Amino acid sequence: LARLAERALPSPCPCIAMRPCKLTMTAFASFRTTQEVDFAAFEGATLLLIHGVTGAGKSSILDAICFALYGSPADPERKSVDLRCNRAPLELLTRVELEFVLGSRRYRVMREPEQERSKKKGSGTTRHASDATIWELDATGRPTLLTSGASKVSDYVTALLGFEVE
Repeated sequence: LARLAERALPSPCPCIAMRPCKLTMTAFASFRTTQEVDFAAFEGATLLLIHGVTGAGKSSILDAICFALYGSPADPERKSVDLRCNRAPLELLTRVELEFVLGSRRYRVMREPEQERSKKKGSGTTRHASDATIWELDATGRPTLLTSGASKVSDYVTALLGFEVE
């Protein structure tokens, strides 16, 4: 996984910022298994540097954040169906979960792209439809469902953050 390093600078604006807390990627892009990035280690920093060698997964982290929030990767040239790691076992579903804070409220969003998976009975594969859910987390971490469904979650996030993936 790409090495993360922080650079603390004074905040350029007093606006409410979305801060990622934890990113979990399974069978996503260059990550064959489950990888987690804990952004809590960088609490208080206003700038974060994602650093690593070519192929370490730096762009995959950014794609995963955008995919979790909006259902599409950061790079407009890529499609969400292309985000599955081609080295991941078919029984392992591609999934991204992002916990983030906006103001004093904490959220968790989960997305799975449309993908082929192993059949639960018998041999062969079947199509797994895309899915998405967003929850608000209370102070104890207990989730309250806000909405589900790929387009509903994208619309909710757009309204929540005030901007689209572009």
